[in-house]
Amino acid sequence: VECRSPLNVACLAVSGDGRVLCLADAAGVTAFALDREDGRIRPREIGPGHWGSAAPGNTASLVLRRTGERTYALFCGGPAGVHVVGLDVPPPTEDGDAVPPAVAPRPAQFLPLPVPDGATAAPPGFPVTMLDVSSCGTYVVAAVPTVAAPSDPHIHVYAGADASPYKHRWSVPAGHAPAACLSLLAPHKDGTVLLAVGTADNAVLVYDVSARAMSKWSAALGTPPTKNLPKELTNKREGILRIIPDPKEPYKFLLAGYGFLCAVDLDRPIPDTASFFPPDHVRAFRVAAKRGTHGRHPHHRRGGNFTVCLRYNAVLYAGRAGGEGGDELVVVEHPWERVQQGLPDALVRKAYGR
Repeated sequence: VECRSPLNVACLAVSGDGRVLCLADAAGVTAFALDREDGRIRPREIGPGHWGSAAPGNTASLVLRRTGERTYALFCGGPAGVHVVGLDVPPPTEDGDAVPPAVAPRPAQFLPLPVPDGATAAPPGFPVTMLDVSSCGTYVVAAVPTVAAPSDPHIHVYAGADASPYKHRWSVPAGHAPAACLSLLAPHKDGTVLLAVGTADNAVLVYDVSARAMSKWSAALGTPPTKNLPKELTNKREGILRIIPDPKEPYKFLLAGYGFLCAVDLDRPIPDTASFFPPDHVRAFRVAAKRGTHGRHPHHRRGGNFTVCLRYNAVLYAGRAGGEGGDELVVVEHPWERVQQGLPDALVRKAYGR
């Protein structure tokens, strides 16, 4: 896939059905229809006539959501808020002629960041880098990163629908630490939608955006929540980079870091000590050695909630696959084979005492 713009790609988004790819740079957003032919994918650029309006520049985050048979809503996080742009994907033609939109794309809308109390305008700062849309399309969550514990709310929730404009619903109160990632979990049967937030100190906070309040699960943890979460998670040097919700279970999700995955179930009690998988991993033994429990396999008998998976390392991407609501997990690791092949022969040195 090649963009006409000479600028570097800042972020990208793929629709849940795998039919549309959007790439964003400082100049704007380019959309491609991913046609499948003879087992191969052929990207086809979508012309400007199929956009509800021109895509904005300086986009730092993208979310693409399907709204109809051929229509999509593109959410673009920028310096002052979120732009919502409608997109119509034309069918492929043999002669390459342009096909008019089947329906009028969704009208463009801008979701501005709320103005802090006592201010006349939103202060200039970082763009919206954390952005998510609920699977039902009712809620949009936008967050601006901070470098220290926030004094003002920096996570904002908007509510609306495909046929009505989004409006600001709630600003999540400032927490004990900056947010590192966020994700809206699958809607519950009663319409409740939860927001999971991973913080810079490897804590997890859960909010009920439907009720505009902190969830009972997080309220029971207290402040700071790191005191009541397993140390195998909060003491890791690598932070939480991504939250992967379970599309079928509203109270389950995965925490993904550069070298670990952690399974969380909000319906199960929080263990005092998390388990590792595989239990004989070298990093699991290192934790046991520091606690003086080496050789007793303290993590082998435990399982379930807050299980830390060490099977993957140098993770570049982790997410769901298999279409919208897919239950397959895809993990992309950094390929180190070529790097290892270029290294000189290993120098063997026996450790003292072994």
